[in-house]
Parts: sequence; C-alpha cells; structure tokens
Amino acid sequence: FAKHVGSYWRLAEGHPAWAMEALTGEPAVCFRLRDDASFWVEDRVAYPISAKKCDAFLESTGFQTSEKGLFQRLLKWHDEKYVIAAGTAANPLRERKQGIFYSHSYTILAAKDAFGHQLVQLRNPSGKHEWKGDWSDESPLWTKHPEVAQECRYMACDEGVFWMP
Repeated sequence: FAKHVGSYWRLAEGHPAWAMEALTGEPAVCFRLRDDASFWVEDRVAYPISAKKCDAFLESTGFQTSEKGLFQRLLKWHDEKYVIAAGTAANPLRERKQGIFYSHSYTILAAKDAFGHQLVQLRNPSGKHEWKGDWSDESPLWTKHPEVAQECRYMACDEGVFWMP
C-alpha cells in the first residue's frame, strides 16, 4: 500500500474513508459532527483534477442526520457486515482525552442497542490505550447492568478493544 501512495511517510496519517475506498474499491462516506454539534454531516471522498488519488479530500454530500439517525445507520451497517472505522480530529498536541487520541483512526467492531444503551465497540490498531469513560473496562456500569454486559459479550482486557457510548 505504501507503494500505491508513494511512500511509507504518506501512510502515517490520512483519512479512514479514503483508505476504505482505496482498499476495497467501493465508495466510502464519513460523518463529521458540525461545529455547533447540532447534526452529523455526511462527506464523501473526492479527488482533485490532475492530482494523484492519494491527494483525495472530503466534500459534503449535503446530507445531515441526528445522533440517533447516525447510530441507526451504524446498526444497519454492522448487521450488513460493512467495514466501519472512526477517527478523531487533528490536534497539534496529539494529546489523549479519556484515553482517545486526537488525529487517530479506530476500527468499529460492533454497534449495539443493549437495553436502551447505545454502544459501539472500537479497536485501537496499536492494541494499546483504551477509552477511560463510561462503559470502559474500569466502568462500574458493566456490573450495574449485567444484562448489557451479557448482550455485548463484555470481557475486561487491556488489548485495545473497548466499548463506549
């Protein structure tokens, strides 16, 4: 893949939507939270004229959805076995917030609506550093809601796989 994009350096950072499209050949979309946090906006991968495919950028499709609408799509995509990823916005300090890195991609392994709790299971590709908030491995919510733990097949391990709301 490094040869495809021109160097290993160009693999260091990038957008998961472009990577999905480049690896699968299928169109990819991504959703970003609007600056005012009111809706999620759908973007698609676009390519500049006379540029290499690895110089792709994202442009809005004009579609917007609520948090509930986006979660319903995640459930559908998970059921249909789509490859799903998540990412965080860039931050010059690259610090972590509750275990989540800025300017980093994660694989979405599952989406569950478990007894009214909307959860996603993510994997950090490095296998290290996990979410530290609600529904993390240290969260008391797993023992408070054993039915959710059973539905999600929850097991506490420090392997880079974690659940979050």
